[in-house]
Amino acid sequence: MTDLKDKRKVRSDRSKGRTTSSRRSEDKDLCWGRNAVISMLETVPSACKKIYLATGIQTAFRDDLLSLAGRSAVEVTEANGSYLDEITGGEKHQGIVANIDLPKPKDLSQLAPEKGPSILLALDHVKDPHNFGAMIRTAEAVGALGVIYPSRRSVGVTGTVIKTSAGAAFRVPLYEVTNLVRSMEILKKEGYWVVGLDHEAPRDIWSSPLPDKLVLVVGSEGEGLSRLSSERCDDLRRIPMVGETGSLNASVAAALGMFEWRRLNPLAE
Repeated sequence: MTDLKDKRKVRSDRSKGRTTSSRRSEDKDLCWGRNAVISMLETVPSACKKIYLATGIQTAFRDDLLSLAGRSAVEVTEANGSYLDEITGGEKHQGIVANIDLPKPKDLSQLAPEKGPSILLALDHVKDPHNFGAMIRTAEAVGALGVIYPSRRSVGVTGTVIKTSAGAAFRVPLYEVTNLVRSMEILKKEGYWVVGLDHEAPRDIWSSPLPDKLVLVVGSEGEGLSRLSSERCDDLRRIPMVGETGSLNASVAAALGMFEWRRLNPLAE
């Protein structure tokens, strides 16, 4: 059993919370939270460059973490909680922060469409990293071929996205595109049917089956689908609701749409 104070395995960095400019540069790309960091070590350890572990963290978790990190020779450094608070901007890090290589987005030309039923999620200028991460996580759960998002006026892949996705951002292909509408047209030529979620659409997602080859387009928080994206969709659907809420959170709406498609296209047993 490896002890946290064993200097052969773990370096001590008992910072009092004052972060130098060089430290800020080093910790620019971060992932935090126990599930997120453990998931990274289990699935993509090569993306994990260094781990900061809070002083006094529970022995059982510490030993499990050190065992996983040791398998891939990932350095683990002890740090005060105040230091972790500062480098994460006050996020709930649960006593563990990793310095990582963020997943690199792919070009849409790298997408290999499948012959059978398949789904892609397209995000029309989603700006909230928590929503982005949650949608990536759901896309993995559904078995989506990937998540498409524009490079401008949209949140990119950040530590918050990684944490909220529970590491799924490393496992689901992410396609960053210059022009979302043009990308929708390209996918139509590949046989995909583009359906946008719009709470004012005349038809709901259950009024008729969603297409087997589907690009589901979800709009930004508050604004919904842009005019151009809405006009280029083959179909617009709403999620039927009662009450006075008006619309759902973007990630909730995306989850309902994606799982309705999966219900119609069950996984082979």
